[in-house]
Amino acid sequence: MKKRVLILSTSAGAGHKAAAAALEKVFQTSPLVEQVVNQDALEHTNPAYRAFYSDLYLRLVKDSPMLVGWWYDTSDAPGRTDSMRLLLDRLNAEPLVRFIEEYRPHITVCTHFMPVGIVSQLIAAGRLETQLSIVTTDFDFHSMWLSSHFQRYFVALDETKAHLVALGLPEGRVTVSGVPVDPAFAEPLDREAGLAHYKLRGARPILLARGGAGGGGPTPALTAQPVP
Repeated sequence: MKKRVLILSTSAGAGHKAAAAALEKVFQTSPLVEQVVNQDALEHTNPAYRAFYSDLYLRLVKDSPMLVGWWYDTSDAPGRTDSMRLLLDRLNAEPLVRFIEEYRPHITVCTHFMPVGIVSQLIAAGRLETQLSIVTTDFDFHSMWLSSHFQRYFVALDETKAHLVALGLPEGRVTVSGVPVDPAFAEPLDREAGLAHYKLRGARPILLARGGAGGGGPTPALTAQPVP
């Protein structure tokens, strides 16, 4: 029987959605998949909660990075029940719950921790039968990604896998896959055409600088510096 696949990400940063889009393209080519649906989980919550998850985080990173760092470190406590966050997610995501239950996916893939919590609660309550795969989109692993109702974790590094195994997760259900990227990056390109398009000289080294989802960091200043 062909499978219905549900991919859940969030718009809290571009990386989660980019990974989800890459996975969607791969699933669409599989003969084992009947249908694949890619959804931003925050679109199934209320506007205030969407702003809390996406806009507030970016503002805090920009204006209060020390506070964000403190929160990240103190909240990374495996084994401690994150009941308040899970309760807030559940209270604000009833439309998401209805959507998941109506779609009834055979396979659910999450590229953000927020829908991981929602799907895990539905599985635990016996309201959803699905194979939950969790695809981490960071090289570090935060305990908010943890779930006891998963089929498989996909992580970026061997060190991340070792960390999860040390936390008690079965080694055979943690796969080091790297972070998903668009299949287009595997396609060969015409180097000379690319150089001409960007007005680059191929005889010299070329440096690509990226600033992340919010364009953070001194990327413009770095690229303006003369290269010896």
